[in-house]
Amino acid sequence: LPNVKFSILYRKAGIILFIINNILSLLEEKGLKQAALCEATGISSSTMTNWKNRGTDPPAKYIIPIC
Repeated sequence: LPNVKFSILYRKAGIILFIINNILSLLEEKGLKQAALCEATGISSSTMTNWKNRGTDPPAKYIIPIC
């Protein structure tokens, strides 16, 4: 994820975006499934779903494996 700062929020084009939104957008853009990312990183699908549904970002320990 280019230009991602290791904080909960960052600014892009004047809009505050959550890291999880960027992850999900990139998956869609590249035609990848959330399940494939979970399998490749060892993150459970329920954890990824919780981030998505709650609008929270992954803890810092997951950022590097996701990238």
